[in-house]
Amino acid sequence: MLGWIWEIRDKDLRFHYERHEVGDVILPLVVVRRLDLVLAPTKDAVIAKAATLSGNLDDSASLLAHIAGQSFYNTSKLTFDTLVSSDPDNILDNTLDYLSGFSSNVRDIITRFGFPQEVEHMAEAGILLRVLGKIASPRLDLSPAHLSNMEMGSLYEELLRLASDLSNKEAGDHFT
Repeated sequence: MLGWIWEIRDKDLRFHYERHEVGDVILPLVVVRRLDLVLAPTKDAVIAKAATLSGNLDDSASLLAHIAGQSFYNTSKLTFDTLVSSDPDNILDNTLDYLSGFSSNVRDIITRFGFPQEVEHMAEAGILLRVLGKIASPRLDLSPAHLSNMEMGSLYEELLRLASDLSNKEAGDHFT
């Protein structure tokens, strides 16, 4: 799994990012993909309920999170998989729409990663669809049925370590 993720770095991001910038793309991609898969079983119910609500959906965050069965949710009709399989001509707009559908706590994480800017950068470079497709690949199954939270945490920590190594940070700087 780690090899597949690093292959994305080597084959798809290599000429568009400096070595030390790869973590700015890989880490949020892996997090967003995991969150998407965690939410998959309740996605339709959350979207259905969101459609009945008026006003700012953030005002109904606790209700939507309860329906999602998590402390977060996504009200976008898109999923990570449908981003890749539908409407490739509008991949940038659809990806930004998908990201904005997350609850405010996840949107905050996405913003702190600077991920919307990276999405725009990948779109400008013409690699967004390809990179999203590889992250959505069945070969990279980040679902809770395949990876426990502990295993996912270990994978993330290893990716963080590898990204930190590429940025020449001091030993231990990568620990969260």
